Amino acid sequence: MANDCFDNVIEELSDLFEAMTGINQAPEHPPEGVNDPPMVVTYYVETDVEYSLTYSRTLSTVYADVLLARAPLPHIEAQARKYIRRGIVAVAGAVTLNSDATHCLVQRVLGPRMIPYQGLEFFGVRYVIEVKIVHSDLGVAA
Repeated sequence: MANDCFDNVIEELSDLFEAMTGINQAPEHPPEGVNDPPMVVTYYVETDVEYSLTYSRTLSTVYADVLLARAPLPHIEAQARKYIRRGIVAVAGAVTLNSDATHCLVQRVLGPRMIPYQGLEFFGVRYVIEVKIVHSDLGVAA
């Protein structure tokens, strides 16, 4: 069930970012390379799990990186600034929450800045997204 929740959140985030103005693609899994910028790559970077006798709570950090095509710095920096607000608006209240995925929000935005990806650096914006998932079906008896 946990994997389904994680996969569903990543899928929804990818769909929201792909619908943003100016984004060419937002794959559900990180691709081998950046072939069609501007694109958004969304992936989990950290997960903390808390267990009790009746439930588990998973608090995860997700990065969504807007990666832009190479261009002269003044031009690309101006282009990247446009994505700061677009991503916050795209995610705000738009991810389907239920009894499992109880919390999903943009915690902070980093950038415009250089973002490492597949051994290269791309100029862009990084959204740090917090996702909390609570499971009450552990089947553990005291």
